[in-house]
Amino acid sequence: MMSADDKKQLGLDGSIKRWWMTVLLDVRTRCILGMILSRSPSSKSGLRALEMAMRDKGVWADAVEAHDPWSEHGLIGTLVTDCGKQFTGHEFRRRVCDLGITLIHCPGARPWLKPYVERSFRTISSQLMQRLSGCTFGSILRKGDSNPKEKAALNVDDVCKALVRWIIDVYHNEPHEGLYGETPRDCWNRLTLQYGVAPPPSLRRRRLVFGEELSRTLQKDGLTVAGVRYHSRKLATHMLHSPDLDMEIRHYQEDIGAIWVKIGTEWAEVPAVHRCFHGVSYQKWRIAHGELRARHAKAAEFKSRVVQEALDYIEKLNADAMAKVGLVLDTVDAATIDRHEREAFIGFCVDDGCDDETHEPNLGEFGISMPTAGDGGREHAEQTPRDSVEKNSSAGSEPFQFPDRQPASDEDDGEEDDFILPLKDK
Repeated sequence: MMSADDKKQLGLDGSIKRWWMTVLLDVRTRCILGMILSRSPSSKSGLRALEMAMRDKGVWADAVEAHDPWSEHGLIGTLVTDCGKQFTGHEFRRRVCDLGITLIHCPGARPWLKPYVERSFRTISSQLMQRLSGCTFGSILRKGDSNPKEKAALNVDDVCKALVRWIIDVYHNEPHEGLYGETPRDCWNRLTLQYGVAPPPSLRRRRLVFGEELSRTLQKDGLTVAGVRYHSRKLATHMLHSPDLDMEIRHYQEDIGAIWVKIGTEWAEVPAVHRCFHGVSYQKWRIAHGELRARHAKAAEFKSRVVQEALDYIEKLNADAMAKVGLVLDTVDAATIDRHEREAFIGFCVDDGCDDETHEPNLGEFGISMPTAGDGGREHAEQTPRDSVEKNSSAGSEPFQFPDRQPASDEDDGEEDDFILPLKDK
């Protein structure tokens, strides 16, 4: 489903390359919370691994058909890193500060100051990599007469699957010497049940913190990024009363259903005009756009129903493959998005009209039954069903112990101010 340029950009063109792996480890439980493969270390690889550590990773567990969940996640309090350029750059430090995380850099050339993550890399090298075809081993003496290039038979997709499956089903379930024989998963579950974890950032906050910084000119129909139009009442009011139409944007590639726009001195979340883009990643939208262009080459406008069908088709056909590709860093920055708009999304738009199919409004019993005096005590209001577990969740509902201060929920239309939970002494 990907073009040759997309495969080359992700390093999936079949050529032999050197890859870098960024890992985030929870010191207390030894659980691996995040893992990203990249062609070269950068602030984006560090931020992607940090974001992964604060999310439920059920989508990746399902993609590799793991037996156990990969549900370990939460807001990090203190992050200790080495002095690699992916962790010391201004971009990484600024985003970590926005999350309220304390960042500590270990002195250079002193790996013994961060022994836990160094030991995890050694475990991966000794227990997993030696089982894979094309292993280069750790020294010339151990390699012997073996020729890794001749034995290389795995692509990046295979390596991602092997890494994720090994972490979930093997590493997290083996007794750990540093935990006095307890497995990392059992230690996480025991401490989570006893103390709880800090809740991860909401989707609205992740959009603002991890979103790519763009600049767009406000038009009468709102803002357009990669063929997706965004508009709100605040944007319309700003256009009527302010001459400044150059807007700063935060574009979150994991979910293009909304963007953050700096209006004056405040940031506001602006949703996509068409709801079919809610929950859709930028990579998935690019592939679906290519599918639309291939099938409807002469069409200038697309109805939202047609776009939704293309997105559903991609989801059904390529869901597991795209989940594993999500472990590979896609270096899409502001310049790349601008290039995509000039080359692929130029002249592309989604029809603002209604779909071809008409939907009758649900009026309940209005016009069908007539209430009488005897119905006065009868309850007509239906109970609202409880929200289902998040789509990407890989574990059942478990009790969480939240701190005194809690960020606002995703459904809050106002600013994401903190509110205080009342406490009662027993």
